[in-house]
Amino acid sequence: MMRAQLGKSLLVLGLAGLGFPLFRCSAQSAERVKRIRVDPERAGGGPLSRFIDSVQFIPLERRKECQVRSIFQVETTEGYVVFLDKAVGAVFVFTREGLFRARVNIGPTVFGFSLDGHKDEITIDEYPDTKVYDLEGKLVRKTVIGLRPHNELGVSRRTLAPGCTAYVNTNLVTGPDSLIYSLLVYKDGRLSGRYLPYPANYRLDQWDQVGPINFATGPDAVDSGVYYMRNYDYTVYRLTPSALRPAYQFIFPLQESVPGDFMTDTGYNGRRTAFFSKKENGDCIRRLYHFSRVGDMLFFSEGRHSYVLDTRQQVLVGVNRLIPDSLSFFLPLTDSQTDSLKKEVYLNAGGGDAWFQCSPAGLLEGWKVNRNKKVHYPAALEKYFNEGGPVTDRNPVLVRVRFKSSFQ
Repeated sequence: MMRAQLGKSLLVLGLAGLGFPLFRCSAQSAERVKRIRVDPERAGGGPLSRFIDSVQFIPLERRKECQVRSIFQVETTEGYVVFLDKAVGAVFVFTREGLFRARVNIGPTVFGFSLDGHKDEITIDEYPDTKVYDLEGKLVRKTVIGLRPHNELGVSRRTLAPGCTAYVNTNLVTGPDSLIYSLLVYKDGRLSGRYLPYPANYRLDQWDQVGPINFATGPDAVDSGVYYMRNYDYTVYRLTPSALRPAYQFIFPLQESVPGDFMTDTGYNGRRTAFFSKKENGDCIRRLYHFSRVGDMLFFSEGRHSYVLDTRQQVLVGVNRLIPDSLSFFLPLTDSQTDSLKKEVYLNAGGGDAWFQCSPAGLLEGWKVNRNKKVHYPAALEKYFNEGGPVTDRNPVLVRVRFKSSFQ
């Protein structure tokens, strides 16, 4: 592989022999946005063990009180996995071995939660209250949210520092200039920052007000603060208590990108959500849904599949193009049957691990196809495959993946 020279622009040639695509990164300085040109259709792949160090399949214990349909958000502690199932309407706590521990029922306005791994506490904003639970599912305390941005879809916020919280502006608080800013920061109870104003004549769709998927935790000292993403924008911002700055900007092929005037052209007012339902716009990328950084590796999703970019070796890999091999017991990492939107996206990528979910049907199909390989499965998987009853009664399987630190 040819190495590009770092400078005003970085040309990535990729691994032509393995079919890796041509894409371009540019980073003019450490303080400026890093631009990354990506063509998802040309992402590379190959045998799974070429890019991954370890895979752990975690079948989730099946009981009446912990029937899981589709996992929306995953957070982890040293000993537990906590996840949100919007379809069921609950936050579940399981051990890392897949044993059920607790369930917290939630209402339809909850689209996310936060987990304090030091205190072992789960915080759920369910307007008008903020509720804090322990990992046994018991309510520890409840406070009133007060006059903060909210609407019928709840509260969307992320703590930046003690006494400092960022809110997605879901109830359309205007600034002194009469503009509506999509992101507000409160410090010690007072508004301290407004960021990313909507165009003056922009009319918000309901989709604009779903905010929990906008935040992602910054993983290390290099990228301090939290990441912020928004609709119709392929920029990943770094948000700190005092500033919002673009950190990474993804540039997708023109035919898969929203029109350049999508935010400013009033002709799209009231029609932006419907735009993506049209057949001719089916391949259009609405936004970034996930973003994480682990060392030199960037994990991201455009809502259909997941990708891992090795920024040092300049290699882009599509998770859907990884071929199961002996490392994964010839089983898939994820599949398109885990939710109604047919997406194959990772759930989290913290602490060096990426988390996926695989549907019972997808996993059992992989097991049946490979019966002639005489694979020796871990005991938990062997038990899962030999359980009786309908496939629809089984829980999805969590998949914990440790990618290699370099794709050299």
